[in-house]
Amino acid sequence: MKKSFIALALFSAFSVQAEVVQDLSGWQTDGSSGNWTYNAESNSWYQSENTATGTFLYDPSADALGKAVEGSIKVSGGDDDWIGFALGYDAGDVDSPDSDYLLLTWKKATQGGMLIGMDMWHITGSLGASSLFSPYSHPSMTHVANASTLADTGWATGVDYTFSLTYEKSGVGVFVNDNLEFALTPGDVGLSQFQGGSFAFFNYSQGGVTYDGVTFDSVEAVISEEQREQIAAEVPLQGGAAAMLLAGAVGFSRKKRANT
Repeated sequence: MKKSFIALALFSAFSVQAEVVQDLSGWQTDGSSGNWTYNAESNSWYQSENTATGTFLYDPSADALGKAVEGSIKVSGGDDDWIGFALGYDAGDVDSPDSDYLLLTWKKATQGGMLIGMDMWHITGSLGASSLFSPYSHPSMTHVANASTLADTGWATGVDYTFSLTYEKSGVGVFVNDNLEFALTPGDVGLSQFQGGSFAFFNYSQGGVTYDGVTFDSVEAVISEEQREQIAAEVPLQGGAAAMLLAGAVGFSRKKRANT
């Protein structure tokens, strides 16, 4: 049986009511490279190019703050580079010196300074034309956290990965295939609160990737203290996230997908 979807928000209560995004055709791309094509039949986007720079596909019509987001990513092409997504992304952020957003990256295999596994970064500046093959020394990238179970595990070709996340001013929770990978407070990132902005898919140097199945959810139900303690015991969290759970943060259970 799949685990319940649990996400964090400090001193707030919330439940899920899925609102499926019916048409992704209006999403827009950012970055000087990338070849994004929309498939109306499957309501999905495909990025085919082995890009030289970071490229984003974002929702220009919605603020992700205060919502939960669900979707899927699948790699069918060769290579072993970065796939992922951003939270709090604004149009033009890829080249903006004033950008400020969270970026989740997932690498299939280690290559130079790009290590295998899933990581969360705080982006404060332009990714632009700069090489991302040395992210730990990149002037606009600050490493925030390693994933809980996928820190040393790369993505696999041909596998459909489902992600679910919540993005609140006071907390971020990210799940991949129902496993909690990140639970962060603004303090973990060096912020007072998370800022508004779009949800965006991200791609760097990796062709043959399909992004689809996106839904946005609203939130509002409370779980018990016992349930919160079970969450904290089930998944080892670090820093403020663990304290937040034990001090009274609440979560929500994901509505089961229609096809499960």
